Amino acid sequence: MAERRDGQRFPLRLRVDWGAADRPDASLQPGETFDISATGLYVQSDTSAPAAGSPVELSVRLPLLDPHCPVDLRGLGRVVRIDQLDGERVGVAVSFDRIELKADDWESLT
Repeated sequence: MAERRDGQRFPLRLRVDWGAADRPDASLQPGETFDISATGLYVQSDTSAPAAGSPVELSVRLPLLDPHCPVDLRGLGRVVRIDQLDGERVGVAVSFDRIELKADDWESLT
């Protein structure tokens, strides 16, 4: 199978809150990133995954640059692949459609 990933992947294990973007009544579920790049990420989770092609929203707390100003990566993406892992765990490849960085106080980072 040909490699379909774009961009360099970084092996980061970070908490991610994620879920179906087309279900506004659904709450975000916890998971953990396996790796992340500028174009997407791979999530491992104990919860069921939205179907391939489904839109998802996500929020990842990035490692601290400044302990007084946490930074979150928030975005919308699309499920491109679902892998059944051990037991009930699933691995989900998500391609970003839109991402943004959010900080409580950008001034403290400069």
